[in-house]
Amino acid sequence: MLPCPFHLLTGYECPFCGAQRMLLALLHGNIQEAYSYNPVLFCLLPFIILYIICGMTQRTRQSKIYRWCNSNKVIFSIIALFCVWGIVRNII
Repeated sequence: MLPCPFHLLTGYECPFCGAQRMLLALLHGNIQEAYSYNPVLFCLLPFIILYIICGMTQRTRQSKIYRWCNSNKVIFSIIALFCVWGIVRNII
């Protein structure tokens, strides 16, 4: 696994620490283990997959779902969620 540069420099875990282990656990079918590595990213995985699928073709880029995914409210909410998660995971 690739080491996290933020963790190497600061000693703190970034909001995405555990993402590689989470994806590897999902590929092996270990859902509970994947959740334990990064719960916030795990819960946002369906949204990320939907966003990628909608962005693949021009037809789906015109859909309401894609426009909702690209709205400022959603993007800033996800950024805020990851910032809060980055702070909380280092306090706990």
